Formats: sequence, C-alpha cells, structure tokens
Amino acid sequence: MNNIIGVNVKLTLKDIRKMCIANELKSQLGKINLCFCGFITILIIFLGILLSIQELKDGSILGVIFMILGFLLALIIVIPVLNIRLITMSYLAKKTYLNTGLIDTLQRYEFMPEGFACTSSVGKNFISWFNILLVEDLKPCFLIRESLFKFYIIPKRSFRDKEQLNSFYDFLISYIDNKKLKLQSYDFEEFSPDYVEENIPMKRIHEKLGDSRTQLLESNSTNIK
Repeated sequence: MNNIIGVNVKLTLKDIRKMCIANELKSQLGKINLCFCGFITILIIFLGILLSIQELKDGSILGVIFMILGFLLALIIVIPVLNIRLITMSYLAKKTYLNTGLIDTLQRYEFMPEGFACTSSVGKNFISWFNILLVEDLKPCFLIRESLFKFYIIPKRSFRDKEQLNSFYDFLISYIDNKKLKLQSYDFEEFSPDYVEENIPMKRIHEKLGDSRTQLLESNSTNIK
C-alpha cells in the first residue's frame, strides 16, 4: 500500500452544501428533524391558506394580508430554529473557506503516516494526525475535524478513481487511531478530479510542498516527542 496519497481539491460552494446536508442526514435524529421541519412548513402553509380563505369569505382583505405576513414571519422564525445545526455547519464552512480565499482555489493535499500537508496559492500547512479530533466519512466527502469548529473537506469526487478512493480508506485504517475514525460503507462512483488552476500550475504547488515537507515533518516529530 502506498503510504503517501495525493489529492487535488478545488472546493466549491456546491461541495459545501452537499457536505452540510450529508452531515445533517448522517443520524436518525437529523433525518427526523428534517422530516419534522418539512411537516411544520406544510402545516403552516396549509393553515395560512385555510384561514386566508375564511378571511376572504368574511370580506376582510386587510385581514388576509396580515394573516399572510404572520405566517411568513412564523416560517422565517421556525425554519432556522429547527435547522440550527445545518445552518451553523454551513456558516462555519463558508466562513472558513471564503475568508481564506480557498473557494474555487486548487489545493494539493498529501496524506502521510505522520499527518497531511495542504498547499495552495494561499500558503502551506501541515497537520499531524495526533492533533486531529475525528475523520468522518460522509456520502459525498471526508470531513477531517481538527476541532468542532475547524475542519477540512475532502470531496470524494476529487479522487482519481475508485481504486485511489479505496486506497485512501486503507490508508486511514492503517495509520490513524481507530477511535478517531468514523467510516461508513458508502458506494461512490461520481469522480471528477481537479487538475489545473489557471494561475497556480501544479508544478509550483509540488515545489512548495517539496521545499517544506521535510521541515514540517521534522517540526512535527519534535512536537510529538
């Protein structure tokens, strides 16, 4: 098995949306919550229509207007409250990647037994597996959590093919503490690897990674000792 796996990632807002929805639906509670949210929405709309018809029968146009505004306000308040986890996750992801300029920017991830390096036009970083809280396997992506509010999104579509994706699963099982892994058995086939960024040739990314890898690994080894 290859002990270094490289993946190019150009994260999009669509990737973030898919991750947030998958993160919400990974548990039964999340599925129940979304179903309940849908039920409440339909109920509010149904009651709004029913009461508006009654107001129209009574000849009160102003009453209908206030009724509609009231039910719209109820939707605006109720929906976010019921989906607070989904909204929070979406906010954190977008804030993290938009603020750092990494949306639609090619990043090179190199996964090694000691940790993983991430290099892009924005800069370079190395994270030890020792400092990782959890690696979650969601249907569209891997979610690597450094903390509850800091994470890295690795879309499965970014892998070259199923063989490389399976190699990554083997890599995780071989080199990461089982307590930090939350793997599933999702079947994934929709691969669309990211290769070229107009202003960031891959040669430059590899040069950045090559120049810094030894220094980063040595620093990391010292910290672990």
